Amino acid sequence: MWEINKQGNMRWLKLVLCLLAMTLTFTNCQLGDSKDESITSLEADLNNFRNVGMDVCTNCHYGQSNQWLEGQHGNLNAIDHATHADLDLGLDSDGFPYYGYNGLGTDPDNKCSSCHDPEKDGQHLTPKLTGNTARPVIGCESCHGGGNNHYGVGPIQFAKPDYERCGQCHNSEFDHLAYHPTGDNILEEYVTSPHNKSINEHNYVEEGSTTVRARCSRCHTDEGFKKYNSVPGSTGYTELKEAFEGLPDIKDASVVQCRTCHDPHMANANNLETVSATTGVGGEVTQSSQFNTCTSCHQLNDVNGVAMTDAYHDPAVNQYGALNEVITDTHAMAGDPTRLNTGDSPGKYVFIKPSDSKSCAGCHNPHAADNTVNEQWVQSAHGSTTDDPWIHYDWKAENRQACQRCHTTTGFANYANANAKGEEYVASNNDFSHLTPAATDAEGNTLNFGQNESLYCWGCHTNYKGGIRNPGPIVAPYVDMDGSEIVFPDVAASNVCMGCHTGREGGGSIENSTNDFSNTGFINSHYLTAGANIFTASGYEYSARDYTNVSFYAHDQIGAADADGNEVNPGTGTNGPCVGCHMSATEKHLFEPVTKSDENGEISAISSPACASCHTGQFELTSTVLNEEKAHLAESLEALKVELEKRGYYFAASYPYFFSEADTTDRTKGVRNWLTGSDINSGKLNMGAAYNFNMLEHDPGAFAHNRYYAKRLIYDSIDWLDDNLLNDSVKATLEGSSHQGASYQQDALNYLLNSDGGRP
Repeated sequence: MWEINKQGNMRWLKLVLCLLAMTLTFTNCQLGDSKDESITSLEADLNNFRNVGMDVCTNCHYGQSNQWLEGQHGNLNAIDHATHADLDLGLDSDGFPYYGYNGLGTDPDNKCSSCHDPEKDGQHLTPKLTGNTARPVIGCESCHGGGNNHYGVGPIQFAKPDYERCGQCHNSEFDHLAYHPTGDNILEEYVTSPHNKSINEHNYVEEGSTTVRARCSRCHTDEGFKKYNSVPGSTGYTELKEAFEGLPDIKDASVVQCRTCHDPHMANANNLETVSATTGVGGEVTQSSQFNTCTSCHQLNDVNGVAMTDAYHDPAVNQYGALNEVITDTHAMAGDPTRLNTGDSPGKYVFIKPSDSKSCAGCHNPHAADNTVNEQWVQSAHGSTTDDPWIHYDWKAENRQACQRCHTTTGFANYANANAKGEEYVASNNDFSHLTPAATDAEGNTLNFGQNESLYCWGCHTNYKGGIRNPGPIVAPYVDMDGSEIVFPDVAASNVCMGCHTGREGGGSIENSTNDFSNTGFINSHYLTAGANIFTASGYEYSARDYTNVSFYAHDQIGAADADGNEVNPGTGTNGPCVGCHMSATEKHLFEPVTKSDENGEISAISSPACASCHTGQFELTSTVLNEEKAHLAESLEALKVELEKRGYYFAASYPYFFSEADTTDRTKGVRNWLTGSDINSGKLNMGAAYNFNMLEHDPGAFAHNRYYAKRLIYDSIDWLDDNLLNDSVKATLEGSSHQGASYQQDALNYLLNSDGGRP
């Protein structure tokens, strides 16, 4: 039936053209060389690229039409209009958005129509081929231009639509981010990207030529990528050179652009990448189409899935290559035994998931192709893949599932997603199959930890445009001093930070423990408790002592928003205290509110502008002030450490943290008896003092996060330890013989005591 329709349509069109041509010829004969203006206009109109409707295109290009159906432009979607549940109606789909939605298709000024159905092709679908029901689509002529001339046997207006055609919709005016969160500014980002400058003087066959070498064209030009795509990106330097011997160069080549990486005709409903996915024996995707498309040029792995050591631009094999031209020095995959981040590796590697549909776009903006953020991140503690805590253990192991929530990207993303839905986070569901497992010898001894994740971009972000996961208000994994649940405030984007930076144990864990403190191992806060400190929820608080924040304390209100979404504290944003301070500097993804001048952490400048928003006038913060505060806290902790040692609790920086002897190398000497004599009530109070020391020692910014809370915890701990009483004896103790003349003494006295020598 289709062939009959096609031939019939063609016969009618040719008949009309012939009759029209005869009429024009006859008229010209009658008029001589002079043409009537209306006739001249008619002739010109015949040559214009007018629309003919998608059904006419379909009559010939039925193969492309079938593929187009599977893509997003085909909009073969449907939902239940009452419940909004997804429906699979096939060719009976009315699409989403559908006609009638917000005036689509009926309101000529409707913004939806300009991109969702620009040429009204939804009214020109072919039954049983492109659709049985009218639905909004981005049809052929939306991208290729009017087909009238082409249908008549002439050329199509835009045979190969360039980035400007795509930019009709994918530009800065795009305001549909609720449905397409990465859809804005694509055109503008691309125009300034390296992809739009992919051809350079090194690619031409000779100086002054416009012809690009075949070998270079494979990745530097749009035409070469299409023509030579059969040469896989997994081909090494020597093999690749040989593969291109004798192949024709590319004349009048164009730069890499939208159509290079995307094919709107391809049967891939997710991302429309040019290169199809790789599947395993059982049909499972082993390398996604996105991964294969990107690594076609940004070479990473060989045919065996092992990271390449002979990528085309690798300087190890190519004298003209450079490390900034390859990704094999920064990325790795499972299966490669040489790239294990056990601390001995010379570089920092991101271990990617090749099967993931967002394997590359989870961390990179492919349109801007700007690595600025990524380069900042890799210098941060979150991206330090060869350092603690990321390499401390094999976090993939079953006996480390409790740790995976914060020590792996996979675990954190799953935790945040579950928390956002109010569901239970199940660590056993974490899938680390994309990582190389730990290696063992014949006796079963672990030789290395295999590959571990650090905190990658897709842990905190849902997309490369900066979409933040929002787990909602975080519930502490420990109880308050009174045994109640601790629910931290909703701090917007800072909820992501709070998910890990609250510690695993709190002072309430000790107070509410039913253990026998004459034989109990130390309860550890587990580091970096800044979030809990800001909200005064982390420390061991001694009964009858007030820990209410001082009236001028406002760090818990940094980044707060009012009911209308406006800043409560101008200049600090609306994304909570963590983001407000640690991500307001120019280099946001270093996560540093200050600049440090040396490895000892000396502060040389305050880089976060949020500080100056509040700390003005006589309260102005400078690097000198911060260094003094930092030193005072350290000296006060030293005073507390001395008091702990007088009780027989000797601190070390690693497990079990407190030892019963000054030699802290023997783990069997870890403190288990926390009682003073036979006083069973003293155990929790003694461990509480040790806990406060350890917790603050492992919060390097405690002097800034909540300094009065830190002071009070130290003061009360010393007050208890010096005589088993809370009697404000700290001043006398610090001035006593055991502290007399110590380097920390005066700083501790100045920091811990208020103006009348009492509790801060």
